[in-house]
Amino acid sequence: MARRVEIDYRFRHPELEFRSRAGNPSRAGYPLTIQTARRVLFAVLLVTLPLPLLALAPTLAPTLRYWLFALVITALVLVEGAAGVVPLLLALMWAHALVYAIACWLGAWALARALARLDAGPRGLVVTVAVAVALGGALLFPIYRTPLGSAPTTNLIGALS
Repeated sequence: MARRVEIDYRFRHPELEFRSRAGNPSRAGYPLTIQTARRVLFAVLLVTLPLPLLALAPTLAPTLRYWLFALVITALVLVEGAAGVVPLLLALMWAHALVYAIACWLGAWALARALARLDAGPRGLVVTVAVAVALGGALLFPIYRTPLGSAPTTNLIGALS
């Protein structure tokens, strides 16, 4: 008689196996890796963290707003040319966008490094709560100062519009 061989086609990797609270392996979710935590935290910091504009007016805005301004001014320079104060504004916005993006990346790296000591389940919970608090606070409360915007203080939607 021929022997029957059973092959388990499911993904099996011991250090990435996720167990539910009942102790059964679950294929519904995978643990949050350090790299994924760093990328998620970087994106949240980039979108929500209020950082100052170190010139023109007292402004607190997310880094994403500085990137938008830098890209708009770059498009303006490409279409209309650079004259007057436009090159200064272009350099100012790109400097803020790049320096603050690097600062957000370093902050996300430090937070992810601190979370590396936790197991995958608690790490995912901490990152999820941090994202919810950051986005909730940015969307619900007027924490951004945008004197060049439609309102002097606004929430995330007003800061990016």
